[in-house]
Formats: sequence, structure tokens, C-alpha cells
Amino acid sequence: MKTAIHITMSLCFLTANLHAENPHAILELKGHAGGVNFAAFSPDGKKIVTASKDKTVRIWDAESGREIGKQERHTDEVFSISFSADGGKIVTASADKTVRIWDAELKHELKILSGASRYSFFDISASAVRFAAFSPDGKKVVVALEKTAQIWDIESGKVLQVFRGHREMAPPEVRRKYWINSAFFSPNEKKVVTTGIDHTARIWDIDSGKTLHTLKGHNSTVFHAAFSPDGIKIATVGWNRIAIIHSAELGTTLQRFVGRHIHAIYSVNFSPDGKKIITGSQDHTARIWDVESGEELLSIKHPAEVLMVAFSPDGRRVITACQDGIVRLFVVELENI
Repeated sequence: MKTAIHITMSLCFLTANLHAENPHAILELKGHAGGVNFAAFSPDGKKIVTASKDKTVRIWDAESGREIGKQERHTDEVFSISFSADGGKIVTASADKTVRIWDAELKHELKILSGASRYSFFDISASAVRFAAFSPDGKKVVVALEKTAQIWDIESGKVLQVFRGHREMAPPEVRRKYWINSAFFSPNEKKVVTTGIDHTARIWDIDSGKTLHTLKGHNSTVFHAAFSPDGIKIATVGWNRIAIIHSAELGTTLQRFVGRHIHAIYSVNFSPDGKKIITGSQDHTARIWDVESGEELLSIKHPAEVLMVAFSPDGRRVITACQDGIVRLFVVELENI
């Protein structure tokens, strides 16, 4: 079955008015049969990868919107997908309790990491994998399991570090399956940031496994975090409709973005120059903010919840992944702000 692609070529859409309320998508990537949990650009900006509730992962041409690859080996919802920094590999994490490493075209599965696999020494057969991301050198992955985050060496299969500290805050009768929602390496590969249902994000020292800072300011679940490109700042978002910028060195609050999103904020990412962030929300909007002033620069309305947002490597485009199964691409001229 051919993938449906909608492309709007009107030149007035190619440079979004950054104070307009609803710029139009120049591409809509259609093909997933369920909500798209995660979307990311390749390091060169030429491809987009997507992970969906429909158990599939896909790769798209970022210029034409054409689907150029698809894998259906996961047997449950796929939570995350991303490229290695050199663009040579892709990692996916799924509720089927596996992390899978693929080639850059999604044509070949290079390794499956799970307790049931003959390719790995990992024993995570009792734990769903909520999230996985490459280290900057591409040799390791940091994985968010149900109650711990861990660093795994891809080649040897060894667990190099375990981070424990997030906790369950709900009463026993409503205990949740997942305590940790996401985990990311810092750009210099010395720290990891995790987000949890205990209303905190945490910065960890990779060598010792100890908590360096507990990032506070959210009064409910923290869904997602992102390091700034220089590693100096961390952005966090969560259920309480607030985005916060923290110092990665001190753990202090530098900026709060309040009052625009009216429902939970699911995702956040920095622009390549670190001067802007983009947030995606349950309220069907993606919003771009100025990091220093806290000013909202752009609001993009959608017909469904926005589950993931990201800037392209050149900072001129953004993608939004939605509950309606569509990934939308917008062009924004950030240098004009």
C-alpha cells in the first residue's frame, strides 16, 4: 500500500510569520496507523525517522516527504527513535521490552538488546523499555526502564552504569508501571539527565552513578528533557503545563515558560543555536519560545495532541509528531526573530 503524502508548495508558507498564530505545514508525512510517539531528523537534516503506537518505525525523505524505509519487527508500541551523532545507526525502544539498533536506512537490524536475545547479555525481560538514546560517540545507549536508567555498551552488552533515585509517589492502589520517562546524555558525555513521575528531573554523574542535582519546579510528572547544544542548560516539561530552563552545572532555575499551554507539555527541544526551545502539548499546539526572555514567539495549532517536536540541524525547520498519526514539517526563519 502506498503511503499518502501531502505537500503544500505555496511560497507564502515557506517562511512562517513567527508571530502568526497558525503557519501551515509544507509537508505532512502520512502512513502510520496510530499516534506518532517520536520523530527526529538525521544529523544532516535529509531524513526523518518516526516511531509509532502502531508498532512500526519508519524513515522519510525530509525534502519530498516520501517514505523510504519501514520496519515492523517490534511487537508492541515503539516509544522512541533517534540517529547516532554520525548518522550511521538508529536506535529504537519499545514496550515489547527490547532496544533495537538499525542501520541508517532501517533496512537491517544490527542488534537486538533484550534478555531473550542471543545477541545480548542484558536481562531486561521483566522490564518494558520506555526510552533509549545514543551516547555522543555512538558506542553506548542510555535506557529508561521502568524504575532505573542504565547505560549499556552496545558492542559488549555490558551494563556500564545504573541510575537509581526516581520513585513512585502514587498510593499503592494506583501505582504506575513507569517511573522514568526519558533519559539523555549530555553533549560532553559526562552527565545523563532523566525525567520521572516523581515530579523531578535528575542530573547524574556518569562515572559515579550519583545524582548531581535534582531539578525541581514541576508539581507533577516530568515527561521530557533536553540539553542545550553547548550542554550548559537543560529544558524540562511536564504535566503541569510549565517548561523550565535549568543550569546543567548548578541545577538552578534560569527561566520558566508559563501561561500559554493549557494542558500537559509532552516534549521539548532546543534550536541548534540554543537560543530557542520548541514545546509540544496535549492542547494541540507546538510553541517556540525565546530562552533568554521567556517570550513566546510562535504558536502552531494542530488537529491533535502534539507528542514530539524537534528542530532540524540547520534550525530553519521544525517537525511535530501527533496523536493523529501524522508528522508535520514547518519552515521557520529563526534568524528573522
